Amino acid sequence: MRIVMLTDDIQVDRRILLEAESLHREGHEIILLAEHAEGCRDFERLGNVKVERLRASGPSREELVVLKALNFVNRGIGFFSSLVQRGLSSLSRLSSAFFSLIIQAIQRIVGLFSSVVQTGLSLLSRISSVFFSLLIRANQRISVFFLRAIRHAKRLPPREQTMVERIVFYRADVIHAHDLPQLRAGAVAKKLLKVPLIYDAHELYPEIGTLTSDQKRALSRRERRYVRCADAVITVNKYIAEEMKKRYSIDLPHVILNATNWPTEPRLREHADRFREKFHIPLDHRIVLFQGWMSSQRGLQPMVKAMRMLPAEFHLVFMGYGEGRDELIRIAHEEGLTSRVHFMDAVPQSELLNWTSSADVGVIPYQPIDLNNYYCSPNKLFEFIQAELPIIANDLPFLRDVVMGEGFGLVHRLEEPSDYAAAVSRMFDGDTLTRCKGQLRSRSSEYSWDKEEKILIEVYSKLSIREDASPALQAP
Repeated sequence: MRIVMLTDDIQVDRRILLEAESLHREGHEIILLAEHAEGCRDFERLGNVKVERLRASGPSREELVVLKALNFVNRGIGFFSSLVQRGLSSLSRLSSAFFSLIIQAIQRIVGLFSSVVQTGLSLLSRISSVFFSLLIRANQRISVFFLRAIRHAKRLPPREQTMVERIVFYRADVIHAHDLPQLRAGAVAKKLLKVPLIYDAHELYPEIGTLTSDQKRALSRRERRYVRCADAVITVNKYIAEEMKKRYSIDLPHVILNATNWPTEPRLREHADRFREKFHIPLDHRIVLFQGWMSSQRGLQPMVKAMRMLPAEFHLVFMGYGEGRDELIRIAHEEGLTSRVHFMDAVPQSELLNWTSSADVGVIPYQPIDLNNYYCSPNKLFEFIQAELPIIANDLPFLRDVVMGEGFGLVHRLEEPSDYAAAVSRMFDGDTLTRCKGQLRSRSSEYSWDKEEKILIEVYSKLSIREDASPALQAP
């Protein structure tokens, strides 16, 4: 059976690759349509997954016609506007010169008439300027209307249209859309091919905090419309599943956690002391770890400042990338903490747990800035669990269920520097750290991908697959 997965990722999410590898082990062929970026090959393999990266499509032929017409009309309006303005300016200078010649003879009458004419010409110039400005704006709005009409008639914007064409080209037996931006294309291709569609919602996409109100409403309408086209809906935790069921009046989605496994290679399964070796941290010092995307909205700034409130043997390590990294480096310099706050780039997924396990505690400080973050189920939670790393997390519903419910660490209000300092101090007080490690050793297998993949395979086993399922393709 050929499964075509859809994503807008450039750096493909771990969850997607784990799902793809699990399905490949079941004997299925996996083709992943992903986003293209500079330096990426059009076709590649990630493990056993065939990847085609879709280049950004230009405007369609009909859209090009409208855009060219817009440009032509705008240039014409600009030309005539300039012509009228030059004509009025010349007329103003001529009238001024004319009235100057005869002003001595009939000074009062002509002076009054000259003033009236000059005022009229000035007013006419302003009116023409406003008129042509309104004309350009109207032309732009008309063009936007026609572009939207074309896209509505074609149903899809160029990127999604390309995605549908590639799904049809591969003659998918199942379409697996990861996240909302791919759902509509998946639904259209499902209708064309008459095959099952799986919608894998990694988050409550319409609730992303950076979206405008209009964008949120539009995305909610889209998800409401197309989620009903899916033969199965999957999401990442019970809270998001319940929210989707309530919003869209659908069956409760299947829950597949963002779990992971240790790499199979023996050398990568060994617990090492990578951070101490890299940053020359003494063996008797403590390491607090944040790994992943360094966003300015994740409460990382007060975590840096909190290091001044902790004893000198505590070190903070940031591992990853993100737009907030430079700000964190600056704060570390301003606070005089450069010897205790360390930064490094992300490491390959195959090495990640080996690095993670060399810290003493991991922190998940996500802030409830939107419903997505409030119900968050981040990859790092499951990476910490598999690395048997005790966890400090902000007090959010799913994090509380796992971290406190399983005894893997503690939840604490994480807003001010004093909150972080208090949470770290609690973790290292008495035998808390030892008890958390014991729980992680005994319960981490319950949060492994080995367990979650069984749910995925069961979801696929219930799909109605056409009898003429496609033969396997050669590697691209």
